[in-house]
Amino acid sequence: SNVVITVTPSISATLRQGPAGIKDYITVSTTAARKGDVVLFQVLQNGTWVTFKQGTLNATGKVTIAISATKRQGQEIQAVLLATKVHGAATSPPLTVPPPA
Repeated sequence: SNVVITVTPSISATLRQGPAGIKDYITVSTTAARKGDVVLFQVLQNGTWVTFKQGTLNATGKVTIAISATKRQGQEIQAVLLATKVHGAATSPPLTVPPPA
């Protein structure tokens, strides 16, 4: 009998504040994921995670998006790596968008 092992990648999201408090940048880093894999960016709204943006990983397993620092301040955001044939899905710990710098 075959044993199927599903690899669950590690995923993390970091936020870098942009100049003048207009935009912030969220970078997602993964392991065991591949270029072109899809990452969903979700915001917590009324207790439900809602996707507001989608990105694809580059050759180093990362993707960066820009968000509005003013519109998103105080919101919780997480990144979700969608499952593929090669690995399972993974969700980053949520991060809170700080007030504009």
